[in-house]
Amino acid sequence: MADEKKKDAAAAPEAAAPAPGGGGGSKLPMLLVLGNCLAAAATLGALVYTRILYKRPAITESAERQRLVKQGTQGAHEVHGGQIEFKAITANIMAMPEKPEGGEGSPAEGKAHYCTLAYSLEVRDMSQADAIERVRAQINVRMLQLLGKKPFDELNSVQGRYLLRSEILEIVNELTGKPLATDVFFTQFIVQ
Repeated sequence: MADEKKKDAAAAPEAAAPAPGGGGGSKLPMLLVLGNCLAAAATLGALVYTRILYKRPAITESAERQRLVKQGTQGAHEVHGGQIEFKAITANIMAMPEKPEGGEGSPAEGKAHYCTLAYSLEVRDMSQADAIERVRAQINVRMLQLLGKKPFDELNSVQGRYLLRSEILEIVNELTGKPLATDVFFTQFIVQ
């Protein structure tokens, strides 16, 4: 009986082992290795192409000027820009609140302030300047409203004046219905 058990035990490992050349094993590790190799080859190929083979054309000032001239000549008509002057307007601006009694503050606090402003609009196409002229009165009214809401210290700062320029552009382009104005130049700016 002991001899039979030894024969059965010896035969069991042979039955469990796959036959040479048989496909009894899992193919998953082999597929993973193959997938990783393909991903690495694709990455390496993209790197070689973008860094070595592909030569991006050099960007030079003369080439950019030629490109811009070519783009400009493709337009339907020639555009001539210009400037439209707006006379000085004076508006009361928000007063700075007073400090409580005994508190120290600047001499400008609690006093009435005003701003006198004259500006020039840079217009993209002077042939459409009549659109701005038609709404000139509305622009002036909106400017008075805008200045009335501005505090003294905001108009006295560089950031505040820059913000005012962008708000003026927004008002003009909103009232005309098209982006005609491209920049604002202050010709007179007094805040007291």
